[in-house]
Amino acid sequence: MKRWLMIIPVILLAGIMTFFFYDRVSHKDEKVVDYIKSLRSYTSDSNLIIVNDKQAVEYSCKQYYDKKNGERIEIGKDRIVVYKNSKAFVNDLKANTKYTVDGDSDIIFKISMISEYMRLIYTNEEMKLFSKNIEGIDYTVIELHMPHMNRNLVKGRLYINKDNKLPERLEVLDKANRIKVRVNYKNFIPNEEIDEGLFNL
Repeated sequence: MKRWLMIIPVILLAGIMTFFFYDRVSHKDEKVVDYIKSLRSYTSDSNLIIVNDKQAVEYSCKQYYDKKNGERIEIGKDRIVVYKNSKAFVNDLKANTKYTVDGDSDIIFKISMISEYMRLIYTNEEMKLFSKNIEGIDYTVIELHMPHMNRNLVKGRLYINKDNKLPERLEVLDKANRIKVRVNYKNFIPNEEIDEGLFNL
């Protein structure tokens, strides 16, 4: 009987510590998400890899986002795309031509932009939030259902470093949970002052 009386406080203490630990982790994750949602602008280098059954195609890109002016992505030295007003304004540098298409027509590059996930966080009812440690780095992972996509692009996972609250990687998965798009972000500068002229092609 005495042994049980000694064990009960230990169990209660372990339960209380577990509760406060998970509450703290959850609160920290929510603060990371709130920070990402609050960004007014950013610039970032990104390495985009599109994976299919035969090969992986890689692109080096530069992203710009301004809450008032839209989104811009530079795809290597070949193309510049500006997304605003539900349109994609394309400058094909190789062909030396400019044209306008529907904003969702060049979907792979659009979903590689962190600003797209900032928008989805507000509207996505199937958002999941969890923590993950990769090679000693703690990440907040935002998992979102990808609306209006095909079976090869079902959900996205955005990995945000908990220490500096900056996004570092993105995975877009198919229906079988296979990674179809991978994006690594570097030199992410939050709330950067960006020249408005970059959003006019």
